[in-house]
Amino acid sequence: MVWGNNIVDFLTKLTKRPKGTVLARKFKEVTQSDRHMTVMWYCQEDQIVLVGLEHHQQTKEYLADEEPFAGTPPMYFSESGHYYSPVHQLKKLRNEVSKTLQEQRLLTNAIWIVYVTNNRLINIDAMKDDVWLPDRVIVFDRQEDLSPKFCPESAYQVKVGLEAFRYAKEHTTWDGTEDPDETYDDVEEEDELDDIIDTKYPFGKPSSSDDEAPRRRKASTYVPKLEDGMRAEVYPCLENPEAMFEDIIGCQEIREQIRQLTTLHSYNLRMREFNPKAQPHEMSLHAIFHGSPGTGKTTLCRLYASLLFQAGALTHGHVVVASRSTFLGTNFGDEEKAVHAVLKAAKGGVLMIDEAYLLNPPHPNDPGKHVLQLMMPMLADEKERDIAIVLCGYTEPMEKLLSLNEGLASRFPNRFKFPDFTVPQLLDISKLRIKKFNYHFTPKAWKLYKEMVTQVYDHRDKKKWGNAREMGQLLDKIYIHHAKRCMSTSDPKKMFAITVADIKPVEGSLTFSPQHHIGFR
Repeated sequence: MVWGNNIVDFLTKLTKRPKGTVLARKFKEVTQSDRHMTVMWYCQEDQIVLVGLEHHQQTKEYLADEEPFAGTPPMYFSESGHYYSPVHQLKKLRNEVSKTLQEQRLLTNAIWIVYVTNNRLINIDAMKDDVWLPDRVIVFDRQEDLSPKFCPESAYQVKVGLEAFRYAKEHTTWDGTEDPDETYDDVEEEDELDDIIDTKYPFGKPSSSDDEAPRRRKASTYVPKLEDGMRAEVYPCLENPEAMFEDIIGCQEIREQIRQLTTLHSYNLRMREFNPKAQPHEMSLHAIFHGSPGTGKTTLCRLYASLLFQAGALTHGHVVVASRSTFLGTNFGDEEKAVHAVLKAAKGGVLMIDEAYLLNPPHPNDPGKHVLQLMMPMLADEKERDIAIVLCGYTEPMEKLLSLNEGLASRFPNRFKFPDFTVPQLLDISKLRIKKFNYHFTPKAWKLYKEMVTQVYDHRDKKKWGNAREMGQLLDKIYIHHAKRCMSTSDPKKMFAITVADIKPVEGSLTFSPQHHIGFR
């Protein structure tokens, strides 16, 4: 019982210190070929937190499992390997120490365990509520700043321990009347690694922004492997969706709706931090994106997924883009297999179904009608929180689709309407697009381009109008004429200036049918 005896000695020293003192000690280090674990104890009076800081040489994604199997300890699994559950090992240590402390009558509160790793745990959201938290275990993954080996000077790791201690303290019933938020007294240093830590600011001195913005999660690099033959596209989580969100042109109401959703989810998490038994506000992530083509539905869907990931609502934040052809095969029953495969790929992210109304064609025996029905059990399951399904399409067909099935409509409470862009917005979009190539318009060229865009907009067919896509087609034509003109120039500056000569041929090629459809000659 060497561990228990060390803790008894540890707490004996602590009783001689001023009330409120936090004492930290490193008790054990375990080094293996691919990882290093440092075990720390943080104590205050009769409350103890066991902290395991584990650094892996190569960061991977693991599926955490805490259930023993066939007499073997639980394991964490990746695509290429596995290792024994560190939480299980820490719990064994806790049990040993708890027994000794109870015998010595030194412990009146349960010991909390905090496991910190630089790995990515795929199912952390499900595990923390259903498995870890009820057993007084807290897990932090994706901690990229962990040092390969702990040292007393590692301010970051000391901070992790103190944050863990504060978290445990707020979630534990304490004896006495001390204020959980009181500051601690400064005391002398212990010998060697028995460090008494100055905790006037347990989390570091707060900056002006600490209370306003939480630490941004590092973007997930997870990209699911699609099954062979699956007709779908996958987009990974965006690195900095907040910054991109601010650069989106138009869609102010949509941006506000998304902010409201992410804020509500963050509030739910914050409530659970203060009280694990708190009842969170009900919310659904499933949504309808309806509007004309070229209004940014795919772009906003990627931002939607990434922002939900940042808020902690999704574990990966990727987007799987599917359509009618994704689900329909050549044999009877293919759609059922396709639905299960697509939902599996989209787990932890967003499944975007483009032109979703095509899944409900007029023919009564069309197999597409089965697709959304096959998704209904998942949509109705309150436990299926780690996925968002977004149905996209024109406004009128989408409303017709939802009106045919009242149960389906109720599963998609979030409605995002994408209005057509105005001429000023289309011009702003054009500026952003040419900026990617370091191009700029000359003053005369810009004046001509604005006139051309206005003309195209005034003659648009509202049922077929492509919004930003139309600007893309215009600019592609301009790029071709610009490239032809610049092939003979020796002045590099001229290669990045869009001139009247590049736009005139495009303007002259525009045609307008009696129905006002725009085309090129």
